[in-house]
Amino acid sequence: MRPVAETGELSRLRFKMYSIYSWGCPLFISFVAIIVDSLPEDFDVIRPGFGEKKCWFGDNQPLWAYFYGFVLTLVVANILLFCQVAYILIMAQNDPILQRTRQQNRESKSNTI
Repeated sequence: MRPVAETGELSRLRFKMYSIYSWGCPLFISFVAIIVDSLPEDFDVIRPGFGEKKCWFGDNQPLWAYFYGFVLTLVVANILLFCQVAYILIMAQNDPILQRTRQQNRESKSNTI
């Protein structure tokens, strides 16, 4: 496939959005866990319990809430983004310019043999 030409501004915007997603999600998760862990005991929330019993989390309930839950959310988001890219690539296969280029490549290969 030939690359689709993008303007410099669109390419920069896409890079910024991917960067915000890839750096922002883990930072957000970390900040939420740290803030919840440092709340006063009066609040009835599932606390991560960092460093209490296990290496990172106190029990299985915080482990599921603060680790597996967020990881599951990120994996689902990544699967959705992957499906979007796969759809774009499948639709690009039907591009008339791409089909014409393939035909020209086949013709040029048959002419050189």
